[in-house]
Amino acid sequence: MVRPTTPYPARCYAIATFHGKKGVINRQGEWVVAPKYDDLYFLNDEVLKACAQTGDKQKAYLIDFKGKVMYTVPDTLKISTMNHHRLLKARIVLPEFRFKEVGCIDAKGNWIVPLKYDGMGDFSEELVAVKRQGKWGFINAQGKEVIALSHQQVKHFVNGLAMVKKDGLYGGINRQGGWEIPPVYQHIGYFVNGLAIAQKDSLYGLINRQGKWVVPNRYPDINYYQRVQGRLVVKDTTGKWGVMTEAGQWVLKPQYEYVQLLGANRAVVWQLIPGKTAIHQPRKRTLVALPSGKIVLPLAREYFLQSFDHHGLAKILGKSFQHWYKINKSIRDENDIPWDYSHLLYFDKFSRGVPGLIDTMGKMTIATKYDEIGEFSEGLAAAQKKPRDRYMFIRPDGSVAIQGNFIIASHFQQGWARVLAPADSLTFVQEKNGKLVLTPASISDLKSHRWGFINKKGEWMIKPRFEEVSDFYCVEK
Repeated sequence: MVRPTTPYPARCYAIATFHGKKGVINRQGEWVVAPKYDDLYFLNDEVLKACAQTGDKQKAYLIDFKGKVMYTVPDTLKISTMNHHRLLKARIVLPEFRFKEVGCIDAKGNWIVPLKYDGMGDFSEELVAVKRQGKWGFINAQGKEVIALSHQQVKHFVNGLAMVKKDGLYGGINRQGGWEIPPVYQHIGYFVNGLAIAQKDSLYGLINRQGKWVVPNRYPDINYYQRVQGRLVVKDTTGKWGVMTEAGQWVLKPQYEYVQLLGANRAVVWQLIPGKTAIHQPRKRTLVALPSGKIVLPLAREYFLQSFDHHGLAKILGKSFQHWYKINKSIRDENDIPWDYSHLLYFDKFSRGVPGLIDTMGKMTIATKYDEIGEFSEGLAAAQKKPRDRYMFIRPDGSVAIQGNFIIASHFQQGWARVLAPADSLTFVQEKNGKLVLTPASISDLKSHRWGFINKKGEWMIKPRFEEVSDFYCVEK
């Protein structure tokens, strides 16, 4: 199952709920699987998992994209996807939801890999990691063990290499199981631009695909999750953070308490406020330019930034301490947040209050007229002026593109956006003898809202008639 690409493939489907039951619709809004199930899940290019309540029990089935039942799943099996166009993961379920052996079946329930493994990953490059008696190896789609089960831990294959742990140390193997990178490292991350962050002797550096140091291991820490266009966030031996290139050259010298990359040329830096001796010292945050370190915008402590998107815009969000208060009731102010948590607050999804967007020069492009702005996708973002207001869609300059009236609005995907329309604006669609019938909204219809899809002109591509609907997914074949 894949996200749609331009243009939309012919076989794109969404799971929709109608009168409390789930079915599958196509891009024309037509039912290809009638809405009669309690739950539906996309599994792979051939089948979906359908669940139906029968008395006090729930039965599970594998059905194709026409609704035909391919396999009735026994109560003792749990079926899940494993990133393969044909195979499914099947695991024995014991009482109290404990799991036992795992194997693979096809869409008709035929066993391709028998139930003999204790653990199993997802397919990558036509191989999947399996575990038996505490040791990991790899099998192919026919169930043949192509790499012996002799490793303590394994990661999936990426570009012909898999990182594995043997005798307490990590190395890299090829698809035949041979060592491409000797197992001499405490840890190895995934390769990006042909280089991976590696740890040896408790210090970090960068290695190439042959295991040679490109950036020697002389640094106490390198952030695995901040690699932006060839730049990394690195801590030096003084305990300060800076920004380095993949060639080992400092872009921003290590002089900060923490650094957050917002793109290749912008970063937010944390600095201690002089004269404070408390355990949790206050820190000021500043948006700076790279590589100069020149201040672009001092950040008030009640705000923080998201990363710059491809429009060159970053969202300024107001901080909310509600989430942290649940963790530690003593937290009343930003200065009370332990350093171990304060950098995580930067990613706080509970934050509210969006003053607007700034560009890479720190200029406010959208003034403080929106309470919430979604992510820009295909040049548009959902926005809300005040809490509980209806959503509209805006352009990067803040102008209104679609004067919507939506309870919820998702991002645009290939020219369509999934939106929840208010019940008081709907003409409901009902089904009668298998045909769609339009009926005027009445007082009884106002009990709930309905989902549909609009285009960039705000026109309905699929009229709102569903209690729930997923984004469209497309099968490759």
